[in-house]
Amino acid sequence: MTAISPKAIELLRQWSGILRPPPKRTTDEWAAKSVELPDTSSEPGEYDPSRTPYNIPIMRAFDDPRWKQIVVVMGSQMGKTLTFCLVIGRRLDDDPVPIMYVGPDRNFVEDTFEPQFMGLLRSSKSLRRKTLWGKAQKKVRKIINGAVLRLAWAGSASQLAGQPAGLVLLDERDRMGDLQGEGDPGTLGDARLNSYANGKLGTISTPLEGNVETEAHPVTGMIHWKLAEPEEVTSPTWALWQEGTRYEWAWPCPHCGTYFVPRHSLLRWSKPADGSKVTPAQARRSAYMVCTNPDCDCHTAGLTIEDSDKPAMNARGRFLAPGQWVNEKGEVEGSEPDTDVASFWVSGLASPFVSWGERASKFVRAVRSGKPAKIQGVINTGFGELYRIAGEAPKPTAVQARRRPYRMGEVPLGGQRLALTVDVQKRSLIYVIRAWGARWESWLVKAGELFGETDQDGVWTDLARILDDQYGSLGISLCLIDYGYRPGDKEVRPTHAVTDFCRRVGFLRARPIRGKSHLKGSPIGTFQTEVRTDGKKKIFGIRGHELDTDVFKSWVHARLRWPADQPGGWHVPEDVPEEYCQQIVAESRIALPSGRGHWKRHGPNHYLDCEMMQVAAANLLQVQTLRPPAEPAATDEPPAPSSAPPSPARRIVRVAAPKGL
Repeated sequence: MTAISPKAIELLRQWSGILRPPPKRTTDEWAAKSVELPDTSSEPGEYDPSRTPYNIPIMRAFDDPRWKQIVVVMGSQMGKTLTFCLVIGRRLDDDPVPIMYVGPDRNFVEDTFEPQFMGLLRSSKSLRRKTLWGKAQKKVRKIINGAVLRLAWAGSASQLAGQPAGLVLLDERDRMGDLQGEGDPGTLGDARLNSYANGKLGTISTPLEGNVETEAHPVTGMIHWKLAEPEEVTSPTWALWQEGTRYEWAWPCPHCGTYFVPRHSLLRWSKPADGSKVTPAQARRSAYMVCTNPDCDCHTAGLTIEDSDKPAMNARGRFLAPGQWVNEKGEVEGSEPDTDVASFWVSGLASPFVSWGERASKFVRAVRSGKPAKIQGVINTGFGELYRIAGEAPKPTAVQARRRPYRMGEVPLGGQRLALTVDVQKRSLIYVIRAWGARWESWLVKAGELFGETDQDGVWTDLARILDDQYGSLGISLCLIDYGYRPGDKEVRPTHAVTDFCRRVGFLRARPIRGKSHLKGSPIGTFQTEVRTDGKKKIFGIRGHELDTDVFKSWVHARLRWPADQPGGWHVPEDVPEEYCQQIVAESRIALPSGRGHWKRHGPNHYLDCEMMQVAAANLLQVQTLRPPAEPAATDEPPAPSSAPPSPARRIVRVAAPKGL
């Protein structure tokens, strides 16, 4: 019998290993058995998954074939990067496929991730044995168990192009941006998975900016993050998180046992008895938490949740999606969300590596600095929450300060063109009439509401009468009417009634208006309604205008700060209604990182919409070509007596004519 050489035995052993199915173990089980953290780690020694229990379901999501995408939002110092290292290590050890890791920049990849992964590689006997060392190993390219691990960064789109992978991981996605004009990193990364039926895309990040609220679930009473409108969130990772399961890490209160989601708003600290401002040191010493159950002892009896309670709460912590709850056995009940995206959010307060006192101290120090950038850094990294994008709106008093000595229905001297603008609601038409003069000076003449079902003729007949009204020698030069549907509207908007009215009175007098959050090129565009089935416009279709709402609303709010005695003043009468003043400032502008503005509504805003259309009407009427009226000639003769006062609707009130520029 021929003897088998030791080399052949080793080859047979390797081949048999390749042919064997991968071990049935999860990533956390693999890590607990195979990984020993190096001395450079914050906690060297054998890896203990229970130290950060919130990372266990996240790692297992990468093992579960039902999830095609995994999204994780959390603060800093919570084990995010180590979690990615463990996911990569388990996959290469048990079920190798080409993997691509993408960091926010080259320095992060080469100075942070690569050294940490190499420490993991050397600490695992199994991975160390399966790794090609020497010249075959590069800083950004590793060959382990026959599969290639590529390390890339968001600054170079070429590194993401043309490289198939079975697993793509995006680290700190919010700090990436787009890839040199080639699109979203997530989209490019997802394209690398096309060759693998079970490919997965993982995204993990500390969030940056966005406006989100919380809300109580109507069935469970649990306080969850509320779904925000897309334009309210600039964080790409949070936007992805909203598309998935929306799991949130929840704790049981040590006093009442009620599960709640820890957030920054639940972190408290004692205030000095003398009423002075709390110092960072005082906040560190006295930090505590409360739960969301108003009947809990921590509210009624003054008991607090201490940082020392955190390990026990974390041990019993669970990820809960909206509509889910934890029963008496500690099991999650409630239906699973219908999605193939597993998304997780964990508050920075759950981190075992940073105390609540440290979180509170850093927040107080940032607030005392008065620098928004520092406050944002603490909110993002310390708590894993979005930093609210501040938006400012003028006060109603700013509108009242624009009052001039005339009354509603009067056209002051200087008004040369009248524009009528209309906001269409289901059961009423809200309108504004404004007089325009030289150098963009304007006066509010009338503001009101016509009640009636706007899909019926009656209210439109009333509007036609207003369109035909005369104010002294002036008639309405142009009427602009809000047209079409808007995203999120709950009420049907009668677009056919708008086009019928414009057709009846003529395009030169009335035109439909459609607002857009942003227009390229010009703030006013043109569209034509009523297109044929072949996509071509009808010859007799009604033409309308698209308006850049950000441009024109910003113009209105800027005029509230304009000196009333200077050319271009924006005026209202002395009897301007309070409701009008409130609606003009019912929206605040939020500056987005792109430079564009997003307008957030705080209440009814119909008159602001009308005034926004007024600025567009002034553009269409070319009021910039108007000249100041001539001063009336001086005379020594007294005016002839009048037996009756002039009609209020036709009375002309003289105000100071604008001086030359």
